[in-house]
Amino acid sequence: MTSLFDRPLFGGGAEPSSAVSTPGVRSVGADGARPMILAAGVRIRRDDGSVLLVQHHAGVAAGRWSIPFDGVAEDEVAENAALRVLRDALHLEPGGFEFAETISIPSADEDIVVNVFDALGWAGEPRFNARDFDDAGWLDATRLEGVDVVPEVASFLNGGVVAGEVHAVIEAALLEARQALLDAYEAIPLRWRERELDGDWAAVDVLQRCASVEAYTLGEAVRLAETSGHAWREFNADQAEAERKLRARPSDAEVRERLLAAHNDTLRMVQALMPEQLLHFGSHPSKGTVQVRQMLEGIAAHDREHTDQLRAMQSAAQLRG
Repeated sequence: MTSLFDRPLFGGGAEPSSAVSTPGVRSVGADGARPMILAAGVRIRRDDGSVLLVQHHAGVAAGRWSIPFDGVAEDEVAENAALRVLRDALHLEPGGFEFAETISIPSADEDIVVNVFDALGWAGEPRFNARDFDDAGWLDATRLEGVDVVPEVASFLNGGVVAGEVHAVIEAALLEARQALLDAYEAIPLRWRERELDGDWAAVDVLQRCASVEAYTLGEAVRLAETSGHAWREFNADQAEAERKLRARPSDAEVRERLLAAHNDTLRMVQALMPEQLLHFGSHPSKGTVQVRQMLEGIAAHDREHTDQLRAMQSAAQLRG
């Protein structure tokens, strides 16, 4: 287990704290449902993507590795509880928080519902007291095999996908979104596909943009997966728009060929990358850290945005006859 950590585990040096023993607000379920206790947790990541995990001294996660979390008191909101964990239990200088996910950890008598926040712009070296945690360390979240991590936390850290399924999950997202995009495109009569239907955009311009974004995103994702210290560089939409206006408009056949080539390149690369590469976290200028898988699935999200644009174009074409 310790081989997964790139530095000795740390501890001590902090004054005793009760920051992780706050009783959470207990909600009694109706109709025999299990009671729930509300908690707030923090995902703390370094620039290399490593995540800070702790072994809680007591409670549902006692003796197992988990993100640090604590109960939300009756007189506070979840963000304030997350701030307590970061500042008082781990003695880090806080920056901002961004909501990440809600996870439910079952215990014998109740469910611990943890609102997890990503800590952004934090500073300092983590310190803790043995009253709060038994141990802590930086862990590569893509290499959890053999580490006793709370299962619900492990699933969250890997985006809800286990290593053996990540290729299929990404491919399914890409294929579904691309098919919807093409269906919307083909619903536009052929005679209208190269004519302007949305401002100065034609349907072929939409497919051209999707092909360009896909090729760019794939290149950045591969660099994020394979190049240590690489920081994600966003697609420059303004530059792409300026270039679109200067270029000759592609034909229906040309843009279909480009889109297919970009799509096939992406699918081949998804298969070529190892699961740990697809689950790897890297640096992002505005989001702090991002997962390679997340950025590849961004291709599908971009397709869905333009699918809506194409559907609006199809309606415009119908109105024009």
